[in-house]
Amino acid sequence: MSPSHLLTLSFDDGFAKSFALIADIHEEFGLKAQLNIVASLCEPGSVPRDRYQNTPTGDWKLWNDLAAREHEIGPHSCIVTFVQALSV
Repeated sequence: MSPSHLLTLSFDDGFAKSFALIADIHEEFGLKAQLNIVASLCEPGSVPRDRYQNTPTGDWKLWNDLAAREHEIGPHSCIVTFVQALSV
């Protein structure tokens, strides 16, 4: 029997503590998380984009661990362009 409902939740903040907690909660319910990372923020010399980035972000070790636990790791960027602001 196929599932009657599909739902995707994605998490974009990239903070190490959040991703670990989100993964644990999903696993408790037999689910997999969609975690979007800003890989450049873990590189040496990266500059935090705002006051929230003083919180430790994930790193390659964490992301590989989460991927090994079958969570989906996706890309995110530091720059957000709102579609309404683009000229066509």
